[in-house]
Amino acid sequence: MENVSIIKSVNHAARFILEMISLIMIGYWSFQIPKGIILKYGAGIGSVFLIMVIWASFGSPAAPYRLQGLSRLVLEAVIYGLAFFAIFFTANIGWSILFGLIVVINTIFVYIE
Repeated sequence: MENVSIIKSVNHAARFILEMISLIMIGYWSFQIPKGIILKYGAGIGSVFLIMVIWASFGSPAAPYRLQGLSRLVLEAVIYGLAFFAIFFTANIGWSILFGLIVVINTIFVYIE
């Protein structure tokens, strides 16, 4: 039974790391806008801030309006999907596929707990 607890803890830690990677890559991708420094910083910081507010309000375990079931899965798909495309357009297809596979495996484990 202790092994199950360890697996859950590792999975939750991996989930947190995936969330941080998502924020970093979406911010980095947003900074790639070719139009002016103000727009770059506005998009780079603004996109990360917007996703943090949405996640804190609806997705995090302590969210005041925590989504459940399909609506939560859709929220996760949108955020992780944006991160997937951010990695795809700023790094390469291999890293984006690896990220996507890890997200899918992690999500399966989260929902079968």
